[in-house]
Amino acid sequence: MSNIIWQPTGLYQPTYNVGIILDGEFAQKMIEANIPRERQNRINRMGTELTRSLRQDHPFPYTFQEDSPFVTKFSIAGKGVGLSIDRVIDKAIENVMGNRVEESFRESKPIVYGSHNVDNSMQAYVLMALVEMWVRSVNLLKE
Repeated sequence: MSNIIWQPTGLYQPTYNVGIILDGEFAQKMIEANIPRERQNRINRMGTELTRSLRQDHPFPYTFQEDSPFVTKFSIAGKGVGLSIDRVIDKAIENVMGNRVEESFRESKPIVYGSHNVDNSMQAYVLMALVEMWVRSVNLLKE
């Protein structure tokens, strides 16, 4: 990857919750792209292997936006443990897609994911590892 397209936040707070800020331009490219369900399933299988190896098993760690490679939620073992877009998904996507002044000038707002029910540092680590794996997987699609 030639540039940073995501950033964790809240790492030094008294709780284990973590946030992710995803570059709006990258998000826009992922929302506009279409991939077959089989490719989404393959990415989910890779994520499942990762969560299993870290003892945070989840059969479908990535929830995709329709037929795109864009992930709206990252999930791991536990009751509701994950990262998801803080705002209603349609509003978040509208903010990314709706900020075009013209085709040659895009000013996409970042997408913010917030964590839910994260109880320990291992869960925070696994969620960030899932984001990293997803970014590396789909970054190949845009090149």
